[in-house]
Amino acid sequence: MGRIVLLLTVLLLPAFYLHAQSTEDSVKAAVNLLFEGMNNSDGVLVQKAFADSAILQTIAVNKGGKTTIKNVPVQSFAETVSKQDKGECD
Repeated sequence: MGRIVLLLTVLLLPAFYLHAQSTEDSVKAAVNLLFEGMNNSDGVLVQKAFADSAILQTIAVNKGGKTTIKNVPVQSFAETVSKQDKGECD
């Protein structure tokens, strides 16, 4: 019984490690894509960095002194980035 558990552990451990690696690599790729898009003022790259279900939020204090949270569509953020001079969002 102990040999079976050891064998399963040896066989399954690399699979868990590879899955973690690919998830980490995917996140890094998305972040790098976002920063590349922002650095180059490329709204298309910025949009590609986000999932379709992404939610961006802005926290601000209004004129009355109340803290508010506002949802911002990824499209609006990408448009804002694309209007900046290259390197301005770096």
